[in-house]
Amino acid sequence: MHPEEAGFAFADSDTVVVCVHNAQDSPTPGYCEPNVAEEFCFSFVISLSGPRPTIIQYMPESFVACVDTEQFLVMTIIDPDGVDPASIIFTVGDDTFTVASGELDFVNDTLIFIPSEYWTDGETVYVCLVDARDSLGNPMGSPLCWRFLIDLTPPVIWNELPSTDSLINDSIAIISFHIADSISGLDSLSVTITIDDTIVLTPGSPGVVWDDSITFDPELLGIYWNDWDTVDVCVTAD
Repeated sequence: MHPEEAGFAFADSDTVVVCVHNAQDSPTPGYCEPNVAEEFCFSFVISLSGPRPTIIQYMPESFVACVDTEQFLVMTIIDPDGVDPASIIFTVGDDTFTVASGELDFVNDTLIFIPSEYWTDGETVYVCLVDARDSLGNPMGSPLCWRFLIDLTPPVIWNELPSTDSLINDSIAIISFHIADSISGLDSLSVTITIDDTIVLTPGSPGVVWDDSITFDPELLGIYWNDWDTVDVCVTAD
């Protein structure tokens, strides 16, 4: 029997129960009643859904500061009927990979890609899981594609005033500098200014102003530089 010819179709996850009853043989007429078989039933489950991929690392549009051997991609591909590893097609940039490639591995529902050539600073990496099928041949939905950016350069500091190793005649000289990051942007909460190893400031500290540059006015905190003081300023940031 063909379900379509009978006017119905099974849906995903349906449990179909089939029973055969009142089946009997055909003895020669007049030689007693037919032999009637006991009711016989069997069932099966309809599975039409393909594998479900989930990105673990790196997320779409993320900024990645991992270098060299720290660089790898992770995602899960899950299907209750099991995933056929040989069906997996994965692309990175213009290159296509399968589990037969040295860079791609699939174990216990987890897909791991380790690049043979490390990604470089400023590079935008385009990734696609093009296809994956379960053990029944059901395909995943549309390809899953995303991108992320590699940021291996720390923030840059410039135009510091007073300039390095300069000699000034101002006991309340304002300290200022510019700071920025060209790819992922600056984490303002990470900026720390240390003066002479004793004064620790952040952009939210009294006397510190951040607009197009960061400035610190020591007079607002009652700090004055003495004659022939050497003032050491250190800035850290992510």
